[in-house]
Amino acid sequence: VIYECLTGTPPITAENQFTLVAKLLEETPPSPVSLNPEVPQALSDLVMRTLSKKPEDRPQTALQLHDLLAAIG
Repeated sequence: VIYECLTGTPPITAENQFTLVAKLLEETPPSPVSLNPEVPQALSDLVMRTLSKKPEDRPQTALQLHDLLAAIG
């Protein structure tokens, strides 16, 4: 949701569910700052971290995400 709020577009789009699932597994969306230069780089980096394919790279709890967001702003 935050990606779409920052960029005006979903991170991945597709014509059907099967293509969407394939894209979710294989593609990395463009960074928010590449679509909206007004997005701070640190926020763009954190959003991309939340979209990581590797679960261990993502914030592990809502509190951790909150703290990371608070540190940015």
